[in-house]
Amino acid sequence: MGRKSRAKREKRAREVQDYTDKNVRRRLVEDAHRKGVIDREKVDFRSSPSTLPKLSERVLQVAEIFTKRTKTDRHCQVIIELALVAWNLSVLPPKARLDAINNLRKTSPEIWVLVQPLLQRKEQLFPDDKRAIVSYEISWENDTLNLTVLHAETGQDEVSG
Repeated sequence: MGRKSRAKREKRAREVQDYTDKNVRRRLVEDAHRKGVIDREKVDFRSSPSTLPKLSERVLQVAEIFTKRTKTDRHCQVIIELALVAWNLSVLPPKARLDAINNLRKTSPEIWVLVQPLLQRKEQLFPDDKRAIVSYEISWENDTLNLTVLHAETGQDEVSG
């Protein structure tokens, strides 16, 4: 295959990926809007600075303590969803965070047992990352997990790599 053919193929692949990314973002915004989390008219998509790691990759790193030991895709998905809960707990203001943790401990102690180490791991790995997860999508393609998240800045401390 010649250089021009390869360049055309790569350009088409990038265009397909851009189209797919836009559709995923649109679905996430619609989902968050239906849940009353955001007003879709006020959503402003901005590219994250290239120095800022993808939030989805960071969430997967947090979840890794459990996902590497899971036997099924469903168990892996549940662990990732718990990691998303832990992440959002970590970015709450102190009073709201304490209230949410106490409520979780009281109402679902069996869930708290799993969320607590994920929360500790998030704080250990990414203490300064205060992006809040608004919506997410987990999908599987060829036995590979894909996590896409829609996030918002919390206005707290600056995010660091």
